[in-house]
Amino acid sequence: MQVQDVDVTSPALPTSAASADRALRYTDAAGGNVLLLGQHSITRSDDNGVMERLTLHVAQHVETPHAPQPFREAWRHTEIIECEGLDFDGHFLDDALLVEDLDGDGFAEVLVGFSTFCGGGVDPRQVKLVLHTRDRDFVLEGESIVQPPGVPAFGGSHATTPHESAIPAPFREALLAAWARVRGG
Repeated sequence: MQVQDVDVTSPALPTSAASADRALRYTDAAGGNVLLLGQHSITRSDDNGVMERLTLHVAQHVETPHAPQPFREAWRHTEIIECEGLDFDGHFLDDALLVEDLDGDGFAEVLVGFSTFCGGGVDPRQVKLVLHTRDRDFVLEGESIVQPPGVPAFGGSHATTPHESAIPAPFREALLAAWARVRGG
């Protein structure tokens, strides 16, 4: 499957691309598709301190050449993270991003990863991988492995929803392979 990065200012994208940081175009059995990824942060300060809020969103749009609108949104996933008065960071995990027909049905599955940190000192990052299929989402959540100098590593645990044994093999393998690529921090 050919996946191409597209300039988010291209007029050939959905109007919601104006709020995206990255756009990918690909074709599968549904036709032409556009995947939009965006990241937005807000910092509020008041008498109670500083509150930071990060929104990470990904949406798939399918081209509708014979409809009044050129695209329809097929699905959207949004992560909202808030952190009060601590070190804070969040971003998409490029090493987790995958657009591929994993089960051979002609439709692309989309795997996207998020990494967030809200803490102080040396703490694991929170990692979330979401694999979107035509029928449902499969999620792996965990924490990165932290290896401070001179002490044993810690962190690195993860869990899936549903349980790993209930996830069809091609989807489970894609989630676990992405986890192996991104869990190091």
